[in-house]
Amino acid sequence: MNFYVLARLAGFFGLKRNLVFYLVLAFCTLSLFLANYLERYIGNNLTGLIYFFCSLWMGILFLFFCTLLGYEILHLFMKFNPRTAGIVITVFVAVLSLYSMLNAQRLAVRVLEIPCTVDMDLVQWSDVHTGSTSAGFLKRIITKTNKLKPDAVLITGDLADGVGEKNRAALRMLDRLDAPVFLVTGNHERYTGIEKVAAAMAATKIRFLRNEVVDFQGVKIIGIDDGDNKNQLAMQLNRLNLNPSDFTVLMYHRPVGLEAASAAGIDLMLTGHTHNGQIFPFNYIVGIFFKYMSGFFEVNGTSLYVCPGTGTWGPRMRLGSRCEIVLIKLRKDLKS
Repeated sequence: MNFYVLARLAGFFGLKRNLVFYLVLAFCTLSLFLANYLERYIGNNLTGLIYFFCSLWMGILFLFFCTLLGYEILHLFMKFNPRTAGIVITVFVAVLSLYSMLNAQRLAVRVLEIPCTVDMDLVQWSDVHTGSTSAGFLKRIITKTNKLKPDAVLITGDLADGVGEKNRAALRMLDRLDAPVFLVTGNHERYTGIEKVAAAMAATKIRFLRNEVVDFQGVKIIGIDDGDNKNQLAMQLNRLNLNPSDFTVLMYHRPVGLEAASAAGIDLMLTGHTHNGQIFPFNYIVGIFFKYMSGFFEVNGTSLYVCPGTGTWGPRMRLGSRCEIVLIKLRKDLKS
């Protein structure tokens, strides 16, 4: 992708593919891998700044790539002056990138009303990606959540991208939440190392749920570890002793296994993982792999909500998606 975009831009502006071109290509291609490693295992202000710019290029690169593909199609039927085309494409991508960066700083609240046996307000976060997301943005999430006055905060995975000191300090900010906090693993906790993440969480108020169920004020909250096995959810639910008469809230990172959750009698399933594609048109690629990509669904009495993500991963950019806190109002008066 880097080669195609840089070669096309060089062609538009009459630049030669010389040694400098290939050095820039190598840097653009390898920088994100290096930045990701530094941020995950060192995690200080300098590595955070490096990661910000390297990941930002990844988002801009994707927008260039998609725009250039559109140009290639138009170019089959129309002829353009190369330099003019290069200027128009660059300005268009710059505007899209700026909008995407600003849009990623917006924090929406989605309200769901779910029939229940008790009255309770829950807040769901998912895919905060502390490390990719700034500490300042995390403070805003915490402040906005506290204003909602939930009874509990449920985090459906990918809270932490690495456990360097900067990220540990950010995670300690979660103690500012005025409600109990429950967390399940996501794929990024597995990448970092679940035991390392658990050790970092030990200094906070976060309750790590790992293939277990807890009773919280008359509601059973179930936390299942993320796993690549498509039968992970079904296998773990079968090992739990669930009472069909209990109202159950299932926390699982990825939006798969809804049928298994329904068979187990789960009332409400909360997931994330997809980011709703984060940057359009990547959502169409994500949709190939996930039937339930974002929003509210219901199958045989089991409700599913797929959060598009409270933070961002990689580039702090969103196009065609939003960062979201989910306020879930469990209400007795909605029961039929």
